[in-house]
Amino acid sequence: DGDGGKLDVTKIGVRISLYVYSGPTYTQEQLLYILNVKATDYDSSGYWTCYFYDNNITVQNNFRRYFVAEAVDVDYAGTSYVTTTKTALNNIPVMYYNKANNITLAISIYNKDGLEISQNGKCILNSLTIPSIVFKPTDNTYDNESLKNLYFYENGDTTLTINLDPSNNKAGSLPSITDYKLKNIISKVTFTVRSEDLIGNISELSLPMTVYAANVQTLMPLVVDALGNAINSPEPVFNPNIGQELIVVLGGSSSGSLSPSYATAGQMSRLEVFTLSGEKIFDSFLPVSIHPQTGVPYIKWNGRNYKQSIVNNGVYVLKVENKLIPWAVIK
Repeated sequence: DGDGGKLDVTKIGVRISLYVYSGPTYTQEQLLYILNVKATDYDSSGYWTCYFYDNNITVQNNFRRYFVAEAVDVDYAGTSYVTTTKTALNNIPVMYYNKANNITLAISIYNKDGLEISQNGKCILNSLTIPSIVFKPTDNTYDNESLKNLYFYENGDTTLTINLDPSNNKAGSLPSITDYKLKNIISKVTFTVRSEDLIGNISELSLPMTVYAANVQTLMPLVVDALGNAINSPEPVFNPNIGQELIVVLGGSSSGSLSPSYATAGQMSRLEVFTLSGEKIFDSFLPVSIHPQTGVPYIKWNGRNYKQSIVNNGVYVLKVENKLIPWAVIK
């Protein structure tokens, strides 16, 4: 209005307003308050001071408030001129109300094809390398929240600190960890994660993701019935209660082609059986047999433990001569 940039708020149509939004897209649904300047609050220096009570805030919750200022001036011809800060999206002031970081993340495991292979907080792998570890908020209303760091834990120890930059710091599109290598040959690993927001608040620990993994070598498990006939199955599943046994071929590959073996008939070969938690339930030297048609050496496990009792239904890891084979599933 020509008064050194200062508005005459006593003039009809001239106003300064502050719009308070709950989210960063500034939609009508996110608009919480419209605060208009009073002439008595507009000081001689051109500054406006406003106090208001936000009755949507509670101590337990985590809120953001986005402030957009708008000024309207009117000339002597009655034409209005509007100036707003809404166009300066990167400079919108944000008020953080939070006693804590409420963004709890969930961990999922994906294969190289982008398909999730974890379920209900568990994942079984036949490798010591995890293709992809993905983080997502348990509550998608926090997808657009910005984070500063992720703290990734393996069995309770901080394994990785992931520093996030502005291009990948939204909770709904966080970077994943690819080709993560486990440290133990037989592994039951529990992963957890925390997030840190932009003002340094640390979230609660995520729910655990437990990964069962084994280092699969070149040994090839086969399943046979009580008469020695092979049971065609995509997995080494057998039932010792009806006389089935697990045959472990001493030599071969996962592709099915057999290779020369170090074992001979009458030799003893050590077999160890573990639960997924790493408890050893069987350890014995078993006699090596030779298949009459193929000449391939093998040993058998009858699904019994140290006490010669049939083990419970479940998933087990077998170790032969310091090499692991895939899971043996007893049903």
